[in-house]
Amino acid sequence: MQNVKEQIAPTHPIFQLTQTRILWSDYVMKKSTHKVMQQRLLVIAASGMFLFKKTAFPKGLAISRIIPYSALILVTADSQKMGFYMPKISMSLYHQNHVQIAAMVLAIRSILFGDKPRTLKKMFDDEISIEIEASKYNFKFDSILAERFLSLCVEIPSKDLIPEQMNDTYEGLKKFTKTATITPEMLTSNLFGPVAKAIAFDTNIDTLILKGLNFTLFVPYFIPIIQYNSSIHNIVMQSISFSGNLTPYFNIWKERTLFSANTYTFLDCQLSTKNFFMYFYSFKDYPADIQSLNFVHCNLNKASLFEIFKYLMTMNCFRVISELYFSEITSSDQLEAPLKQVFGSQFFQQHKNIRDFSLIDGSYNVNALLPVIVKRAESIAKLNFTKNTFLNPIEQITEFYQIEEINLSQCTFNSKSLLSFFSCLSGATNSPSRIILNQLSIISSEWTEFYNGLSECFIIPNLVMISWCDNMMNSQQFEKFVRFLIRQPKFSELGISNAISTDDSNNSLQYLSELIKSKPIRKLEIRGGEKSLGSELISILNDLLAEKTIKMLDVSGQGIGNEGLEIIGVLAGLCLEELRFDNNLPSDHDILIKILNKIINSKMSYCDWPKNDISACLQKIAANSRQAVQNDFMNLRNQFQGKFIINDELTNSIGIKKRKRTNSIFQRRIKSESIYLYPPKIDTNILMYRNSLVSDAITECFNKDYLKTDPLVEILEKLDNETSVKAYLQQQTQNA
Repeated sequence: MQNVKEQIAPTHPIFQLTQTRILWSDYVMKKSTHKVMQQRLLVIAASGMFLFKKTAFPKGLAISRIIPYSALILVTADSQKMGFYMPKISMSLYHQNHVQIAAMVLAIRSILFGDKPRTLKKMFDDEISIEIEASKYNFKFDSILAERFLSLCVEIPSKDLIPEQMNDTYEGLKKFTKTATITPEMLTSNLFGPVAKAIAFDTNIDTLILKGLNFTLFVPYFIPIIQYNSSIHNIVMQSISFSGNLTPYFNIWKERTLFSANTYTFLDCQLSTKNFFMYFYSFKDYPADIQSLNFVHCNLNKASLFEIFKYLMTMNCFRVISELYFSEITSSDQLEAPLKQVFGSQFFQQHKNIRDFSLIDGSYNVNALLPVIVKRAESIAKLNFTKNTFLNPIEQITEFYQIEEINLSQCTFNSKSLLSFFSCLSGATNSPSRIILNQLSIISSEWTEFYNGLSECFIIPNLVMISWCDNMMNSQQFEKFVRFLIRQPKFSELGISNAISTDDSNNSLQYLSELIKSKPIRKLEIRGGEKSLGSELISILNDLLAEKTIKMLDVSGQGIGNEGLEIIGVLAGLCLEELRFDNNLPSDHDILIKILNKIINSKMSYCDWPKNDISACLQKIAANSRQAVQNDFMNLRNQFQGKFIINDELTNSIGIKKRKRTNSIFQRRIKSESIYLYPPKIDTNILMYRNSLVSDAITECFNKDYLKTDPLVEILEKLDNETSVKAYLQQQTQNA
């Protein structure tokens, strides 16, 4: 018999795609309206169920009926026949293997759609149910999202489907694994409806990026995503326009939904328009708690700043927010005074769950803002003021509450203001344990005055970590820096990448050796820059080996050679939990393979893959011998992937300039460390504002359709009323 796919290709564009898979086909029997048995060809494809009848002229096959898996609402089977039903269309068919066919359809439907858009109903005899449950069909798809898209395309009239267009969209969706990006070109396609539904029914995508769209045009396609998707947790709005009628969007949240995105990022957006605030106002009915709100490279004015914080203070969905992030904000107004006004208000007292607060690259005077925030924000654990100014001495802060980390990297200081910051930390009864001061901007002549002042008796009782990367020091400056660190009672973590001058590095490394012998160094980040320390660093590695306290080490780019790598291998088996060591110039592949095997057999939690050193080693091998060595490295990489999660680029998965995830070892925890030094304070007043319904559990476990038909609806509503927080408070008032 002619190849089935070739035979039916003219009947529907879906069969003209190379990606379309036919999983089963055979002739079946059906009864006509006159109870006459007729032969039909049944094709079970990954995209749907197709029933064909023979035609005399032209001789061939024609589609009799189509049932897309998304439209399938009922499957039946008894001892003789099987039935498949969608609204207004049904197939009641006979085949000797009808039970296996029904089981196959159920398996495909489950893989592609689960219980969406509705729970599939099944009616089987008991014996048939046992037989179907015993059938094991586990179909493998390269991309379930892309296959789901093709199945949804079957719902579109075939005359509107263009194979080339479907092919391009299919290949594009294969690239969507955890992140889906929607562009204007996609939005204008007649295939975007199936794309949006494919995303809506997905369970793997956790980030949705809307890029360059007019949001009002996207709303009709956003509706099914909101109705059915519960896996998306991150929404990124990049260069979005909010012009147009947003009323349909307001109505979305009036229906019950499982949509629970809890992180919103606005990137390159104009936030000073009325249209944006119309959009932002829609959060008043948002069904989930938003944990993180990020504004990156956006434009806003004084009025819009106040409006945003007003909504943050009054809307239920923001009451448990834990992170606020502002970066590269542009404005026609001076925002420092409004920010001080906001921070001096009741905002932080009302939001007692905020742990991370960032205000980056805005030329704000940190010395003026920091005391205001610290006095009000008792719950904050991390403050990030990267790339601002700190040109005046800061007033004394006596209590830092729960602040664990302050990041002032790339800030502009002078010697007096920087010394005042250290003095402020030294004078506080509860100072932060982690200070990040990378790549500071200070006039060269001011550095000497600062290090002379630092040599005074500054003692910061809680200081555990200081990151001082890209602040180049000569040996005299480094000596004073080390003397300061030795005086700190809890100090154990140091970042000095590209901070030791190679002109007199021998003296500086002697001071570093003294520090390692004096303090239990657990984390050391000492990456190489344009100039590396090379073999001079071997003495430091030997010190770390002798002390055995090091847990996390980053010596990337230092060119330590074979001898240094040998010590790294010993440390890996002895005490290291995490290691980064690429670009260290091994002489050949043998030494690198030896070290990699030691790392694989160690108890380490993480190690990066030294891809640059491997590439350099392979280039040194003769062409006729290279493949064998390359295979050895590939085998080692597979073992690495089994032991560690390998990320060649540790960056945010959304692939935009929002925030690149740092690959610093200081952002990772040693096994013995807890997540936070202090437990977060939970504001129990949020119970007054959150709708906590018994029926929500039913919706989560089953499907929202159950609530419309389940006989328990009335009793659930009664329970909702009797067990609500409002009812409880009323009862307490009456008892009082």
